[in-house]
Amino acid sequence: MDQESVTYRGPHARRISRFTHSGLRLPAAVIHADMRSLSDTYLPHESVDLAIARLAARQHSTFSREQVFACGGTPTVIRNRLRRGLWIRVQPGVYRLAGAAVSWRQFAAAALLAFGDTAALCRHSAAAVLELPDFRPLPVEIVVPRGRRKRLHGVRVHESSDLMDIIVLHGFRMTNATRTLIDVTGSIPPLKLEIATDDALRRRLTSLKRLRRRLDALGGSGRPGTRTLRGVLDERNATGIPQSPLETRTLATIRAAGIALPICQYEVQHNGTLLAVLDFAWPSRMVAVEADGYAVHSDKRSFENDRRRHRILTALGWRVVSVTSKDLDMSQGSVAAQIGDLLAP
Repeated sequence: MDQESVTYRGPHARRISRFTHSGLRLPAAVIHADMRSLSDTYLPHESVDLAIARLAARQHSTFSREQVFACGGTPTVIRNRLRRGLWIRVQPGVYRLAGAAVSWRQFAAAALLAFGDTAALCRHSAAAVLELPDFRPLPVEIVVPRGRRKRLHGVRVHESSDLMDIIVLHGFRMTNATRTLIDVTGSIPPLKLEIATDDALRRRLTSLKRLRRRLDALGGSGRPGTRTLRGVLDERNATGIPQSPLETRTLATIRAAGIALPICQYEVQHNGTLLAVLDFAWPSRMVAVEADGYAVHSDKRSFENDRRRHRILTALGWRVVSVTSKDLDMSQGSVAAQIGDLLAP
């Protein structure tokens, strides 16, 4: 600065630091002015910093060059903040506030800003935002209209002529659960697709009807993996929806062994009273399979309730096989054989 500069540490330092970060050197004329009217005495670009701070709070601490201009900033403001270390360049034309925690969400937000308001998170990144099981958000994947692709460090860019499945979640433009499942179906193992689909259906992020309708609209042009997803939808329409990843794994084990598919979430009633909901059941054979995760026996009360329920089912003539995650890890064949023996004529 041409004027004498000092570091302000007076009674209004806390108010100043909201916009300048501690240690910003201000002109002495500003420091010694009447601080009771902060908006009248602070630097000319004070309102830009406040506007950007508010905007960045909604965008995982990121903002674009165009947004700076919209807030009244200029190229000089940008150069000044970068030089002082108050802003940090993340992507071309995209910045973050210094001191903000670095995360994949911040990187994803910056990638979207770099492409503009027609881009959206997709595939694995969208699945991670939706919290579908076992999806990693990096590298960031985004989809843009055809003809808008460009190279961006650390970002996988896909093109599509159909971007009608876009939502805003946690501050991100992204594909919805229906489109995300369809897009990832050709790039993940079948069991992972089943677990993700069941999770989305269970949480009502999508439905069998919506999935099938969009799959019919999008899957006719050689999209990989559509046959696998159609098989999952057909099976769930017949059996019902497994209620946990362990149940999905158990159902996959049953199918792989060639055992007749069971009914999921079968209600056992006696004299008009609901006694139990079985994970999997073959009612005509009075055989059931219960997928017992840790949550089922996580405390003494849950354990005692489960034992009492098991005794009631046994008294009614049901034969119940309990399956744990460890059982499936160690020997799926043994689990399938036990179920098959009970179902044998």
